[in-house]
Amino acid sequence: MSIDWTTKEKIVLISNILEYGDQTESWSSISNDLSRVFQTNIILSQTKREGRYSIKNCKQEYKYLVNRYKSQWIENGSLNGLKLPLAKYIWIQLKSIYQTELTHQLNESRKKLTEFCLRLESVVNIKSNTIESTPTSSTIEITTSLDIPQENEPQEEKTPTIEIISQVILINIFIFINRLFSRFSTS
Repeated sequence: MSIDWTTKEKIVLISNILEYGDQTESWSSISNDLSRVFQTNIILSQTKREGRYSIKNCKQEYKYLVNRYKSQWIENGSLNGLKLPLAKYIWIQLKSIYQTELTHQLNESRKKLTEFCLRLESVVNIKSNTIESTPTSSTIEITTSLDIPQENEPQEEKTPTIEIISQVILINIFIFINRLFSRFSTS
């Protein structure tokens, strides 16, 4: 039975392999760590009974990831002169995919929230018998780039773009809701 792993699960698997190695004696620790990290996940009971993060399933997923990324790793390594371990290369690729997934989710949430706020403002305008022009929504897409650090390159601490934009969105929502409540209190 094939188990579909999420990108987040794959990242944790590869992170554990980078930490413990992929030797036979390491798989027990890798399996235990995955079970501990994802213990609150809701998993289909059949999959849970069969041990989603069993040593066998962890090895199978790692083998799949190696087969999936090995040719890219060889090609990119020979072109760019990179000497990254294969597991590190896989981790970088998965991190990029996960950032893209999160960016897409954030953009979808922003779009839904904007639509909701515009509908809410329309309802408030109609109920308060005011005619105001509703600002048009502007959609800002968030993009991420894949940064492949060199082994000896110093890493600087960066605030994630998604976190900064999320804070701006929350502030704008707070301002919008305060404006709506002030209209109700003055009516």
